[in-house]
Amino acid sequence: MKIKCRNLGLFGGTFNPVHIGHLRLAEDIGEEFRLDKVVFIPTNIPPHKEMKEEITPVHRVRMVESAIKDNNRFSSDDIEVERGGISYTIETVNYVYDNYCFEEKPFFILGSDLLDEIAA
Repeated sequence: MKIKCRNLGLFGGTFNPVHIGHLRLAEDIGEEFRLDKVVFIPTNIPPHKEMKEEITPVHRVRMVESAIKDNNRFSSDDIEVERGGISYTIETVNYVYDNYCFEEKPFFILGSDLLDEIAA
């Protein structure tokens, strides 16, 4: 069964650890673009940077769940951690199109730390 919402925001990141800046960004973008849902998707292993394993991927998922539990607009999806290995965005986008139902194309939300990593 597909998860339904009209306007969807996808917020991928390591969330190592999740902090108030992540939550404010998601809230501000959710309000600005009238998103019904912002889904936090913690990455398992990012292809663009080395991860310190001080905080495990499963623990990062749990921290995100704890941080967002009181906001009805927010949810989390552990697909990248469950899938294991390196987390490639295209695989997650394909998963979202297969498992979520939305009226508008989803927004992809990134932290400013990734802007330099995106090829123009």
